[in-house]
Amino acid sequence: MINYSQILSLNYAGAQWSMDGSEYSGLEWYDSTPKPTQAELDALWIPTQEADSKAANKATASSLLAGTDWTTIADVASPSNNPYLGNQADFIAYRNVIRAIAVYPPAGEIVWATPPTEVWLQGE
Repeated sequence: MINYSQILSLNYAGAQWSMDGSEYSGLEWYDSTPKPTQAELDALWIPTQEADSKAANKATASSLLAGTDWTTIADVASPSNNPYLGNQADFIAYRNVIRAIAVYPPAGEIVWATPPTEVWLQGE
């Protein structure tokens, strides 16, 4: 089912309109710009879904990166600290995979990489 409110919110930001129900026939157009036709809005449905999917994937990737930011701090992996993160390189590799998704988010379902398990070692 096509979500006209979603299409309008994304593609006609700033336009004045309201929806009564979920069908095109319920669209009331108050804006000074021409009211989009049902065919125009229908043509925007797949690109709207893709844009929403990309935005959701980007948000998830950004959250995953934020959750591992601490692993990039130099002293976390320094053997002069006790304890120290012994597998920082694993976290860097994981973050590179996740960062690629955050920068170039694909549409659709993603099989997310599994974050490494922290390995704590005793310092010098």
